[in-house]
Amino acid sequence: MKRLKSLSIFGICLLLLTGCRDSGQTDDLRQAQTQPDFYIPGTAEMMNSAQRYHIKLWFAAINENWELADFELHELEEVFEKIEKYKADKSYIDLIPTIYPPIDLVEKSIEEQDPEKFKENFMLLTNTCTSCHKKTDHPFITIKIPESNPYSNQEFEIP
Repeated sequence: MKRLKSLSIFGICLLLLTGCRDSGQTDDLRQAQTQPDFYIPGTAEMMNSAQRYHIKLWFAAINENWELADFELHELEEVFEKIEKYKADKSYIDLIPTIYPPIDLVEKSIEEQDPEKFKENFMLLTNTCTSCHKKTDHPFITIKIPESNPYSNQEFEIP
């Protein structure tokens, strides 16, 4: 009986304490408990993703796997869209849109399935990356056309 009385008193105190809390704090706490952790990668991580898609785009297109090339190009474009969205407060953000015209030209050469135009436009895309790095005080990051395929576990030729 004594134990039941103690539990009842404890329960009443708990209700009173939680009832006296500021409702804003309760809402904030509830929201924090229901929101998943949201990780935003750093710019360097996003650029590493861009570099990966740049490489895969090249190997898909030189093997005339136009469907894969189109896929990799759109993945590359998404990286820059995410940088614009999640790094909007950074000083370099105004330079990001300079990448879209070369992306559009690469896309056109993929749609036309024109290997020579692709190579020309891909070089423009690649040089635009390097140019942006120079303008953002990263001249030591030079992007070039890939020489070897680091993705030996993916087939780039049309199956």
